[in-house]
Amino acid sequence: MLRYVTIPFILLLSSAESWSVQPYTPVHPDPVLESWRWRDFPELKGLGLNCIAEDRDGVLWFGVRDGVRRYDGLTWTAYTPDGLGLSISSLCATRDGSVYAGNELGISRFRNGVWSHVFPPQEELPLPWPITDLMEASDGSLWAATVVGALHLNAERTTLYTTEDMGAMVRVLAPDLRLSIVPVEMTPSHPGFMFYSGSNRGTGILVVRLKGSPLVIWGLVPGSPGETAGLKVGDRIYSIEGKPPVVEALFSRVDESVRLAWARRKGHTEIEELLREGQ
Repeated sequence: MLRYVTIPFILLLSSAESWSVQPYTPVHPDPVLESWRWRDFPELKGLGLNCIAEDRDGVLWFGVRDGVRRYDGLTWTAYTPDGLGLSISSLCATRDGSVYAGNELGISRFRNGVWSHVFPPQEELPLPWPITDLMEASDGSLWAATVVGALHLNAERTTLYTTEDMGAMVRVLAPDLRLSIVPVEMTPSHPGFMFYSGSNRGTGILVVRLKGSPLVIWGLVPGSPGETAGLKVGDRIYSIEGKPPVVEALFSRVDESVRLAWARRKGHTEIEELLREGQ
């Protein structure tokens, strides 16, 4: 009797799949939406967080408005030394244990408990070199996106990949830097480009904005009042009409005289020059 009961039962189970309207598909929750995976950091509130990096030891690094914050899981450490006092735009933790930070002054590195300035070389009058991104290559070298081109740093040398026009300015500002000229059609425009230009009717000056420091002249329109007055690439503008330098104040006065206080990289003597239309 048992034999006759078992056979129909097995047939029933084997045909059960054919009775299903739709195969069952398990639904897994999105791990990104699971609240227990997230953590708040009230210690960063109001600091202007810009970027985050995790080093090889699992320590978290945060680029903020006035420098870098480090969190090892227990202790917070704030770093705002010279060269890091400006807003940090990018961070990169590399395989050798270093952490690189980029801002408007260039690139700094944290290694063996000490911050040091990597690029550009420090001077009495520091040259601004805004960095927008940092990444480590497979060979351990560092690449940096800058407002004047792609910067490649390794143990042997530093190379800037830029256009011929930008290269002409860089040769004056950083004559020791190795350049590799890239065709202009191969360089996409950057929506956050940090150069500001006056018209031929105004000063004819190209400057780069550096928070808390003088404006630096990166270029002059040929025959412009700025060039006629004797300004040169690399000069620092310390005041406009006796007030702290503001880019908008310089380029809004296209039909008026503009009095500037400026200093040259060599000599560092402040000289007032009167720029007039047509001079």
